[in-house]
Amino acid sequence: MRRCAACGLAFLWPPPSDATLQALYGSYYRADNVALHPITATRYREILQRLEGDRGPGRLLDVGCGAGQFLEVAVARGWNAEGTEISSSAAPFLEGRRVTVHRGELPDISLDRAYDAVTLFEVIEHFRRPQAYLDAARRLLRPGGRLYLTTPNFDGLSRRLLGGRWRVMAPEHLAYYSPRALRRALTAAGFVDVGVRSKNLDVVDLSHKLFSRSGPPAGHSNIVETTALREKMEGRAGLTWAKALANRVLALTGTGDTLEAYARGGGPR
Repeated sequence: MRRCAACGLAFLWPPPSDATLQALYGSYYRADNVALHPITATRYREILQRLEGDRGPGRLLDVGCGAGQFLEVAVARGWNAEGTEISSSAAPFLEGRRVTVHRGELPDISLDRAYDAVTLFEVIEHFRRPQAYLDAARRLLRPGGRLYLTTPNFDGLSRRLLGGRWRVMAPEHLAYYSPRALRRALTAAGFVDVGVRSKNLDVVDLSHKLFSRSGPPAGHSNIVETTALREKMEGRAGLTWAKALANRVLALTGTGDTLEAYARGGGPR
């Protein structure tokens, strides 16, 4: 890992080859990791409601849309929603959801539509040219259109405690943002009203690696355990309150494991 002393962006160096990345993405999406959980669908609807504001649903582009779960919810809510994706393994699931998807990298795709919203869920860390993606996203937004973005927080508590054992440290993750680095990148791309906050902790990963003598087994995935924990917390008022309080502290300290950003597109540049 290397880190820029000026902006705080951390990055994998040297980066993996194109062949290595293509092999990883060729099997990225499988039948066991593409289902849309009801809790996730509810969260997506909350995000869409905020993006709608007083205008209601409009045109939306989900960059790196994966298997299309967010697009499915957006279309059902009335959005004219499209996506971009590079992984061939996502194709059958996208076809099953009957959503419109453009293949390729956003800076290289010819799109002439003025979108009301552009979203990037946990994808900017995958890009060799993350700033080029942010520049392209801003150009595709109508003036005043809204951006929503999430990405792992390199200054988050899990990375600080686990270092190289942090679950997010993966060969396909090429760039890691801090709150300051992300705010600076969005501003440099021409976004205005930029708001960045940190939230959430990967409790399952931390418990495995800090408190288990053996640690997680090779190839371990915590999707099932994390989903079970989410269901338990959503169903109990006391746990929901505790999560909200924890997220308040994580936001104030900038140490949540996830960065969440909202911004608006500025005028032409």
